[in-house]
Amino acid sequence: MPKIHSALLLLIACVPLALASTPSDEANLQIGAQASKALAQVQGFAQRQKNDPSVQAESCLALIALGQLSPSPEITSAARTLADRLVDMRDLNQDGKVGWGIAATAAPGPGCKQPGEFDAFADGTCNAANREYMFETGLVSMCLARMSIVTKDMRYALVAARALDDSWDMGTVPAACPSCFYYWYSYDQNDINRYVQNSNVLMGAAAAWVAEATGQIKYRIRARAVARSEEREVDAGNFNYFGIDDATHQRQSVNKTRALENHLAWVGKSLLDMGRLLDDAETLRDGIMVQSAWQRCGVDSSCARNCSVNASDADKCRESATASPCFFKNIDSFLAEQCVLAIGRLAPLGMTPAMWWALLDQ
Repeated sequence: MPKIHSALLLLIACVPLALASTPSDEANLQIGAQASKALAQVQGFAQRQKNDPSVQAESCLALIALGQLSPSPEITSAARTLADRLVDMRDLNQDGKVGWGIAATAAPGPGCKQPGEFDAFADGTCNAANREYMFETGLVSMCLARMSIVTKDMRYALVAARALDDSWDMGTVPAACPSCFYYWYSYDQNDINRYVQNSNVLMGAAAAWVAEATGQIKYRIRARAVARSEEREVDAGNFNYFGIDDATHQRQSVNKTRALENHLAWVGKSLLDMGRLLDDAETLRDGIMVQSAWQRCGVDSSCARNCSVNASDADKCRESATASPCFFKNIDSFLAEQCVLAIGRLAPLGMTPAMWWALLDQ
């Protein structure tokens, strides 16, 4: 299928456009207007949630993608500001380990009492504020590694590499897959032996980007091991939040374990990045398969769920994940069509940084 050369013009026409290699003056004006709109929306969102590392990372990644489509010193400077903020947040709990989590300014999670505390598995163990989680650490490390690639400033990649080094053993090699590696949910002892797919593959994608930024082979090897662990999940037909080795997955019914919920969008994107960076066609295929399975769940109404669980139906949902098919707009025709539908509904009402990232990322 033809590549969408300007995702910014997709906002104007709401259809995939194959532009000439040298756009017209009118097209350049349209691109500039949409770039300004994207920059303003992303910066505003990031400023309102400046204590949330995942929002800062998504904003950083959106602006990196924007700068590649519409280069300008202003966009690069804005992305640097976010990356610098994340570097400053690299060890907020002062445990000597680099990583990112839930800020102490956040409301307590369900069942917890103190700000920033979170009990991910409702088992009565509340992780403290600023405890490092693989979800946030993976996203932030991707931002920092990509910032180094764009700016040639290795300071960012070295912080991301330190996060990977500090979390290197916080996972396992599954007995059934000696070539795999599976990250735990967080750095906390409470979360040992918890297999969560999106957290695992976000760290794998981070490792692939750090390998790209630093040239260090060990991160590439780790990314391949994580990709193999997700291949196991796909081969088992598991599109659940939990991995097949997790105790919760093994206790749940078949229907529950195949619930296609919104975190699956992060699995698809992470596999997409690993497939591209590792030149691994099988991992790329898995990414398309995962994203398509999640997407079709809403399209054919096989998931009778609300948007907070599965937001793939763009007619009724406005979650960040609703825009996730746009990550695949240049490589899969079905997902490109779903991207057009999603952006046509999301753009008029304003988009989150994650939505902009999905649309702009090439």
